[in-house]
Amino acid sequence: MPTTALACATFLWIALTALLLGGALLRLVNRQTLAAPARLMLSLALGLPLIAYAVLALGLTGYLQRPWLAGLLLAGDVIGLLLGAYVLGDLLAGLRRMAGALRRSPQRLLWWLLMVWGLLVVLRALAPAGAADWDGLAEHLAMAKVWLQHSAVVPLWYEHHSQFPATVQMLYVLGLAWGGPVAAQLVNALFGFLAVGAVGWLARRHYGRASAAPAMVIFATMPLVGWLSAVAYVDMAATFYLTLSLIFFLKWLHRPQLAAALWCGAALGLGAAVKMQALPYLGVLAVGGLYVHWRRRGQSPGLPLRQLVALVALAATIASPWYIKSWILTGNPVYPFAYGVFGGKEWSAEQAQTYAYQQKSWGWGTLPPQEEFWSLPPLQRALAGPRRPDHLLLAPVGLTFLPARYVDPGFGEAAGFLMASPGPLFLAFLPLLLLIRRRPGAWRVTGWAVLPLWLWWLLTAQYSRYFLPAFAWLAPPAAYAAGEFLRRRWGRLAVNVALAGVALFALGAVALPLTGALPYLLGQQTAAAYLEEQLPNLYPALVYLNQQPGADGVISYGEPRLFYLDKPYMWGDPNYHRLLLYDRMNSGDDLLEAYRGLGLRYVLINHRFFPGAAPANEHIMALLNEAVAQGKLQSRPWGAYEVLTMTGSPTATAK
Repeated sequence: MPTTALACATFLWIALTALLLGGALLRLVNRQTLAAPARLMLSLALGLPLIAYAVLALGLTGYLQRPWLAGLLLAGDVIGLLLGAYVLGDLLAGLRRMAGALRRSPQRLLWWLLMVWGLLVVLRALAPAGAADWDGLAEHLAMAKVWLQHSAVVPLWYEHHSQFPATVQMLYVLGLAWGGPVAAQLVNALFGFLAVGAVGWLARRHYGRASAAPAMVIFATMPLVGWLSAVAYVDMAATFYLTLSLIFFLKWLHRPQLAAALWCGAALGLGAAVKMQALPYLGVLAVGGLYVHWRRRGQSPGLPLRQLVALVALAATIASPWYIKSWILTGNPVYPFAYGVFGGKEWSAEQAQTYAYQQKSWGWGTLPPQEEFWSLPPLQRALAGPRRPDHLLLAPVGLTFLPARYVDPGFGEAAGFLMASPGPLFLAFLPLLLLIRRRPGAWRVTGWAVLPLWLWWLLTAQYSRYFLPAFAWLAPPAAYAAGEFLRRRWGRLAVNVALAGVALFALGAVALPLTGALPYLLGQQTAAAYLEEQLPNLYPALVYLNQQPGADGVISYGEPRLFYLDKPYMWGDPNYHRLLLYDRMNSGDDLLEAYRGLGLRYVLINHRFFPGAAPANEHIMALLNEAVAQGKLQSRPWGAYEVLTMTGSPTATAK
């Protein structure tokens, strides 16, 4: 595990290169007068994906190696210093401006709150990825590590998520190259701070200067944001770019100029290059632009259709490399979604149906068992469980007060509040807009844009973080409404109490996980000891497997969090892929022969989740038990985990 100092140095190298390179590009493409904070934000917004796409190019050509990655960053530094060094002055100006706000601003209490929140996020990010970072250990960090090991961005057929857009994961590759998971987490924390800053920019520009700090506080104090900013996920990056897209979309509507349309398109494209869930936002703003164009026909100022076409074309162009790559490798540009339309390699209709069932299970309400669910008439199926009409109507209340229903069941009630809750301020402040006579024009656009996004979220996957960009869009109008009621004597106390109470809770939610990390952060505990506490039984089992000789691979059931496993591995659960045709296996020997063909010698089982009640899983467990009974697999338990090792000679080379 790299030292904390090396992790921080790696992160600073990546961030500084991105800032300089983005500043150079901004100088070439920008013809607008921008304040220093906006130039900093846009420089990073351009520089980070520019580096990521360069890493992708190295990965697709098989040069994903540390010397080439170092050369890439050094080349970026040289170009940036020659053409974009002016942003270093902007950085100093931004720091001075922040210091002035902390000392002299009438809202300095809010600025200090944001400062403390940011410090807590950084401290959390300085601890190695642990129990709070499920998707990082299973997907984002894990895929980046495997690609770095292969020196190439190769398709990981056991993991369908590896075909998703992976712009941020390319930056994680850079972080892992020298700084380990902490460097990657700091990159994500940077995106978290940029997302909070973008919310402030949106509020300041379109809702008034006084709304900026409250909007940032409302957004940052969402427990969901505190959690996502400290782990190696990608949601904060997508939220940052989609918030930028709304800033420039509103500017474009107000003054239709090609530059604003192109900035909006670029931000939308970068959002879609980070996360596929950005595509509905692109669709909503494109349709909104078309509607405004139709409404203003013959008026001045109109909204030129050619500018809208340019907006959509630029967004599609920027995002397209990931979707083209997926189309070439799998036959499906949005793999594994839309299987009925495009199909997809190593995937099936049954797996697509199981995946869709899982997506539909999130939310307030329980679906019927899967077989029963798919046998229902289409209308009943569409309105089952979380989509029952009363649950749809009460979803804002459910999401606020029952957040554990809108995440994976393993979270639990407490974790749902501490990690996945949007907090109560949106439900408290947004309805106040109905009582305000003069509402900003930006709110009318934002409200109409969020409505179809809310319906899309309700009818697809009611997972709390999938709606995060819309929450960023809604934070400024919520802050504006709170500000209007602060001027009223009877509303002042209520608003201040709500802000203070939620802020204290949010700081506690971010700080609470630090209690377990403090011994490590203070140098009183090794990384291994910390991870043994964070991942009990799992981390020791992975260390044991790493210590086994040879290059034989591991197959895992019920446990995808294999980032700390250094051997070749694959997920074994049947819903992930078609590399192993379990339904054609009749004996333990059939299963072991399939393992040998894939270079696998070890089996890792998390009995908390496997086999469960699924008949396919029970069949696999029966085959494994048969092999154990025959002495062809040796068992070693680790609490809820079990490691099975093939007896006899090693298997073929792992694939």
